[in-house]
Amino acid sequence: MKVLLPMFVRLKISRKNGGWPAFWLPVILLWPLVFLVLLLAFVFGLFAVAIFDTRSLKSFFRLSAGLYVALCELRGTKLDIETNEQHILVAVY
Repeated sequence: MKVLLPMFVRLKISRKNGGWPAFWLPVILLWPLVFLVLLLAFVFGLFAVAIFDTRSLKSFFRLSAGLYVALCELRGTKLDIETNEQHILVAVY
C-alpha cells in the first residue's frame, strides 16, 4: 500500500508533425490547500455524525481513511491515449 500523496503530474501532448514539450505540474503545491478544505469537511462531518448518529462514527473514520488511501493510490497511474493524429500522456508521480 502506498502512503505518500502524488507529487507531480506529467502531461505531454504531441502530434504526428510535432508537439508540445512535456509539462511537469507540481501538485505537491496544492496539497496544503486541499488539506485545509478536507480538514474543514472532516470536522463538519464529525460534528454531523456526533449530533445525528454516534453509532456510525466508526464507519465515518473508515470512510475518511479509505479516501486517503484512494488518493495515495493515484501514484503510478498512467493514462496513454493515442489516435491517428495525436498522442496524449498523463502520468502521476
